[in-house]
Amino acid sequence: MASLFTSEPILLNLPDAEILYYPHFFDTKAADVIFEQLKNKIPWQQDDIRIYGKTHPQPRLTALFGNEGITYSYSNIKMQPHPWSPLLQKIKSHVENVSNTNFTTVLLNQYRDGKDSNGWHAD
Repeated sequence: MASLFTSEPILLNLPDAEILYYPHFFDTKAADVIFEQLKNKIPWQQDDIRIYGKTHPQPRLTALFGNEGITYSYSNIKMQPHPWSPLLQKIKSHVENVSNTNFTTVLLNQYRDGKDSNGWHAD
């Protein structure tokens, strides 16, 4: 995977936050390949979510990947992680090298069109 930065990070000046933005974390060609592989090879799922007493399909697709046994729960949905795919492991390694942080889990969201969404929330 060609994964060298094509630009330096930009420090975003936001109150109570420190954010380094990498506008070209992967070069364009690598990013296009990654996007297509994720879109087509991830085992996307659409869980039901209960909002104000009514059950609806979530307005997006999700997939959880991570270390064995670490589940993730939100809005009464409990997700079991898939093992890291080779592609996600490469992305994870690259992010960890740049951020000097180790990650155990990633929740992927696919917004298929302008109708998919995620409501305002705090993690």
